Amino acid sequence: FVIVGMGIISQWIVTPISNSGFGLDTSGDSSTANNLQLLLILRVARLLKLARAVRLMSQFRLLWKLVRGLWSAVEALMWAVVLATVMIYSFAIAGVEILANQDWNEAEEELVEIHFGTVSKSMLTLIQIMTLDSWAAIARPMATKY
Repeated sequence: FVIVGMGIISQWIVTPISNSGFGLDTSGDSSTANNLQLLLILRVARLLKLARAVRLMSQFRLLWKLVRGLWSAVEALMWAVVLATVMIYSFAIAGVEILANQDWNEAEEELVEIHFGTVSKSMLTLIQIMTLDSWAAIARPMATKY
């Protein structure tokens, strides 16, 4: 009852008053601003109550299972991102070290500096190659060396 009552108060009384500007100062540390923030927190609590009620409805059970499955897949996706980042970082360091010690002509030297001059440039280039985004423009001049 309290959540519903606060919802009615915040929706029908506080929102019109704050929108019309009846002297409510919502800036700074005034008690009015703190009370309005408390009412906004109670709005979020109403949404959580609604989400719990929707979860219990039989029509939404399949949707809830889908949401839980997607949420559990996020952990595996995050570990894949961490693994890919570590691998790209490792190969970027190796690329900077190996390509810096090669004898390049002037045009190739400029290309190496643009794409593999620093570790961050090298990581960006490796991501570009990994996603096949114009990778031939990078790989072809390097491949003519060997």
